[in-house]
Amino acid sequence: MQVSWKHVKGHSGNKWNDRADELADQGAECNDSAEVIAGSDREEDETSLQPRDTTPMLGITTDRSEALRIMRSSTLHGVLNVSARRKELNAEQVRTQKEKCQKRLEDGHRRGDCSAAMKDMAETKLRSATARMQDPRERRRERAARKKDKYTTQIFSTIDMEGLSTLRNGKQHETWGGASSKKTYGQTIDTIADSCRNKVDGVASLRLNFRHSTLGRDMVEAGHVTGSREYSTRRGSTHSRARKICTGQHGRK
Repeated sequence: MQVSWKHVKGHSGNKWNDRADELADQGAECNDSAEVIAGSDREEDETSLQPRDTTPMLGITTDRSEALRIMRSSTLHGVLNVSARRKELNAEQVRTQKEKCQKRLEDGHRRGDCSAAMKDMAETKLRSATARMQDPRERRRERAARKKDKYTTQIFSTIDMEGLSTLRNGKQHETWGGASSKKTYGQTIDTIADSCRNKVDGVASLRLNFRHSTLGRDMVEAGHVTGSREYSTRRGSTHSRARKICTGQHGRK
């Protein structure tokens, strides 16, 4: 089987490109909830990752239960519904955030969003996170960890080096990606080959690391969503082209 890649210019009348634009427009119409959850500038309180009733989007985000959000959260900042990448909280702000979460927890329980047992577990986790966040060292530890990439997936993709070499020799001086590209097949394939490891019997592996976007990581760590789109951490146009070779079979972007 021979695989070829062709660059498709945006807004050029291509059937599937136009379809992608339509889907993007539909997603933008539902984006109001996501913007508020993200803590947009229109919110009066810019400290919290403010949740809103996302009922129309339950299938792709999460439900509105504060108890379940707290139980899904994976960091101390996340429990308190704030991002560790923002300005550091002081002890008073930590207490204020705890009170806001406690109020939403109680309001949700009255609405029937969670059981009494779930509410008790969420309150226990909230109290524990609040106590730990009173310690400046805990806050600094999480803020330092937030600055580092947190990989969600690693893919080791196998590459047929002989086939790659054949492709290089046949199209060495052709541009990869169309006339606007500044890289040739030869340059791109050489970079891919240099990135490969464990070359045995003409087959090599290329490791690709994936992570959530900045906002996606905030939402996952705070428990607002159970998953988010993953992105390769490799940078640059050459690595982007290498990714096209290696990740199509895995359904990643």
